[in-house]
Amino acid sequence: MMVEMSKKTHPEVLQDQTVLDTTASNEKIYAQVQHLSKLACLGNLSSGIAHEINNPLVAVKGYAQLIEMSEQASPTLRNYAKEIILASMRIQQICEHLHHYVRDMKTPIHEALDLNDAIERSVVLVEQQVNYRRATVNLSLASKTPLIWGVRSEIQRALQQLLLNSRDAFLSLKDDRKRWVSIKTTYEPGSSDVVLEYSDNAGGIAEEIKSRVFEPFVTSKLGGEVGVGLTEVKNIVESLNGRIELESQPGEGTRFIIYFPVHHETKLKPEPQSSVTSLSIVDRRPSVLVVDDERSAGEVIRLYVKDDFDVEIYEDVTLAIERLKNREFHLIVTDLNMPNRSGLALITHAKELNQDRPVIVMSAYGQGDKEVEEALEAGADAFLQKPFEGPEELRELLRSWVGSYQAMKGIKAK
Repeated sequence: MMVEMSKKTHPEVLQDQTVLDTTASNEKIYAQVQHLSKLACLGNLSSGIAHEINNPLVAVKGYAQLIEMSEQASPTLRNYAKEIILASMRIQQICEHLHHYVRDMKTPIHEALDLNDAIERSVVLVEQQVNYRRATVNLSLASKTPLIWGVRSEIQRALQQLLLNSRDAFLSLKDDRKRWVSIKTTYEPGSSDVVLEYSDNAGGIAEEIKSRVFEPFVTSKLGGEVGVGLTEVKNIVESLNGRIELESQPGEGTRFIIYFPVHHETKLKPEPQSSVTSLSIVDRRPSVLVVDDERSAGEVIRLYVKDDFDVEIYEDVTLAIERLKNREFHLIVTDLNMPNRSGLALITHAKELNQDRPVIVMSAYGQGDKEVEEALEAGADAFLQKPFEGPEELRELLRSWVGSYQAMKGIKAK
């Protein structure tokens, strides 16, 4: 009662308290805005890093594949090459998942999607960070689950936040327990939800904050840094009309049960069929112009297909355009981002000279990226992802396009 009388007697106290509450609220909002801004910057940075890694990976993976195929290489050397190929494929897979994640984050696309696929992509990106805490990530994904409706990158971000929370919680453990994270999906026929169960044995959540763990800036992390991860997880799940439940045993571990509504209206889309028919090559040595400022990429292509094609390599777009005036190539393969002039200039010029001649654009960026889509709109006929799958796949791609071009032009064997 004395406090109440004091407030009535001194209204400026209420005003001061309101100012303090507003300031604290604004500081929290500012911290959250800063966090989201950092996520956006990280997305742009990650996209560029994935691109820059994929470019030199063309040479690393390509030359390793050539060594593995070489009859002159010793068995030991071929085994070394095989290990390099496997490591390169893992790097390539990480870059691919990173590319899809960043692309979807920039341009969110609501779609009918496979929850299991989104989970696998998420784990690839951050599993190693959990492993650094001497913990394993175990997946138990139901073999048949219906599609859900959502944004792939949002679901991946929610799961990554859970994994990073587990990583940080493992850091505070002092015992020698066998550490693990379990991710499980289940679906009961006829149910309205696909269920994701995420659990760990990272010590659980303290009772005093368990009821508020989804509130912004509530954290049990060491150091007291701003906690917005679980808030973000809850917001993402609820934006998809799902719900999330929490079970936690202090000293033991935590389990999140997430319910994603089944999307009944959208069916799986059929795999796109190529419009190009694979035909045999009529000429014995069709010619291919390869343009890439990284010479190693052109050399890998030449070595891959040297038995079937006559390959000329140029590192400069202007010189390549001049060469087109003097030789009628059957096919052009060009990179996009190059100094001085881009691959778009070459595509445009090549199509002006010969509209029917196929042009394949290759890039360390992925299908759906702005740069690649602009190249396809400018007239490129196909896209080739860097690093390449392997010699046989590349030869088949080139055979297909050259064969179609020769059939269209009625080129006869000499």
